[in-house]
Amino acid sequence: MSKATKKQRSVNAKAMSYSSYWRVLRRSMAVSWSTGPAMIVLYALGAMLEIAGTIVSMYATAQLGNLLARYLMHHADTQAIWRWLWVDIGCALAIALGFWLMSSAKRLLYFAMVRWATDAFQRMLATIDIADFDDTTIRSSINKIASGYTWQMSNLSETMLDFCYSFVRFAAITAVVAQISWWLIIVLVAFLIPSFIAESRIQKIQWFVWDEQGDNRHVFWGLDWIMRRARGQMELRSLQTKAYVLKKIADMNDRFYGKQATAYWRANKLLVQTKFVEVAGTAIGSIVLLRQFLAGSIGLDRYLFLSGALLRIGGALNTVFGSVARMQEPLLFAKAFYELIDRLPQVIDKPKPHALTLLTAPRIEFQHVSFAYPGKERMVFQNLSFVIEPGEHVALVGENGAGKSTLIKLLLRFYRPTSGQILVDGTDLQDVAIESW
Repeated sequence: MSKATKKQRSVNAKAMSYSSYWRVLRRSMAVSWSTGPAMIVLYALGAMLEIAGTIVSMYATAQLGNLLARYLMHHADTQAIWRWLWVDIGCALAIALGFWLMSSAKRLLYFAMVRWATDAFQRMLATIDIADFDDTTIRSSINKIASGYTWQMSNLSETMLDFCYSFVRFAAITAVVAQISWWLIIVLVAFLIPSFIAESRIQKIQWFVWDEQGDNRHVFWGLDWIMRRARGQMELRSLQTKAYVLKKIADMNDRFYGKQATAYWRANKLLVQTKFVEVAGTAIGSIVLLRQFLAGSIGLDRYLFLSGALLRIGGALNTVFGSVARMQEPLLFAKAFYELIDRLPQVIDKPKPHALTLLTAPRIEFQHVSFAYPGKERMVFQNLSFVIEPGEHVALVGENGAGKSTLIKLLLRFYRPTSGQILVDGTDLQDVAIESW
């Protein structure tokens, strides 16, 4: 890969990390809400139930530990022990119900998003200009989106919900841990940032390696389509090209996934190192809390409660960072998806187009028409002029590539002439209302 390409990819990734990141995220949230508002409300209820259950359960467990220690020493009354045990059991039930509500809501939203993404993608294919399919960049984008739109957009919705849940959960546990020392929160966040950076790099790798393939992905899907058809198999076997095509597919997969595995392994080595840094942050908090307990500043029940919260805050913050990291690839996918479905056709009606009322066959005239396909320099034909009178039968005869099919495509307004005019009953075809033609 050239230095210029690497630099451009770095610029694109940085741009996605700032302005585009938030814009795509905000639009995805709006789409999720409009697609399944009831599911999102259900998820929020489940999340609140789970978070509340977790906090109360930590407190109940700490009280139980303290009361059991007193019971072993003094054989105190067991009524309070049983009471806190039932509270802990009730919290376990609340947590289980919360997770069930969250899981059910995510699955229902997943189905709704699949329907939305499928409809949006198919409508885009039916709306964009035929000429767009000849554009290498657009065709590559269509191929990439086609292989994942049924699940990538749904996964992004799920990951956004998980991020919101993990962030609120972290905030709730943070409120508890802050009772140890406010600066401890800053230390824990700082020690987890390296893990977040490493996870983000790993998530971006797959998209960028995939993006490098260009038309190779198009070739792969074409070969895959041939392999899945009976007619394709008959042709491959009769021509004895089966081994060649299988080797071609295997070589393409080896290059693509081999490069992806190499890039993943290089990034993953950094992730191992960050885990040591991550644990160090929790260790500092545990030392501070134990010193407070040994100094008599806090009792056993408070120590147990805060230590339980401390052990969870690292995991809670890691879940927040993990959710953000997992959103990297779906967000890059969503950015390309939105750019594609927002693409507007260029072959559209002009203001106040001429509506044809064809009761009989029209008079069709080509006046000095020249045409070359988009991105091609070779003209299919140049300065072509002829007339087809109403009711006249005309045969187009010529060798392959002479432009017979191209004439029909121009008449159907799939393409615009490079130069010249096509007249229908004396009106330029570009001025005719598409629906009337």
